[in-house]
Amino acid sequence: SSINPVTRVKPFKVIKVQKRRCLSDEELAKFLTAAKEERGGINWYAIYLTLYITGMRRDEVRTMEKAQVDFIKNMITILNTKTDKPKIIPIHPQLRPVLQQAKEEAKGKLMFPDAKGKLLHRNKMRDRMHRICDRAHIERATVHDLRHTFASRQGLPDRVKQIIGGWSSKQVMEKTYIHPPEDYVREEYFKVNFIP
Repeated sequence: SSINPVTRVKPFKVIKVQKRRCLSDEELAKFLTAAKEERGGINWYAIYLTLYITGMRRDEVRTMEKAQVDFIKNMITILNTKTDKPKIIPIHPQLRPVLQQAKEEAKGKLMFPDAKGKLLHRNKMRDRMHRICDRAHIERATVHDLRHTFASRQGLPDRVKQIIGGWSSKQVMEKTYIHPPEDYVREEYFKVNFIP
């Protein structure tokens, strides 16, 4: 029989690798300014600022209820995490007034509901983020890139980042999330005198 043996060979699976990045300070400022201007019954600025300042995951923010945000104890309690370990996040002073306003304005029990008071769809978060990036005239970023930006923030000790961000280990955080901004890498690199 004349069966071609190649027909039995399975083709290689093509894996699409998504580029992860962290936003520079300039990009972040432009993005947050544009997010403040968004309308439509959803406080996009509060959502994206919370993602960035806390390093929380998208679904942690989407499903967060008002009861999880305690202004008396000054903490956010996240029960359903990727690592199945609850985490307590102190409310940063720069985030507090934004969260207070969001909590007052939100309909229903969710902290960041859609305009009808229902669970915000993850694709809506992505699509709005792209729209805001376009309006801010910066390269498109993903919601998850805000987590990378948090992890790469200079001046915050790695152990504090790990606890607040909820990473299982310092190694996971360093290997996957920390990407110093290009300008920081360049500045530090140029400080070194290689030729004696």
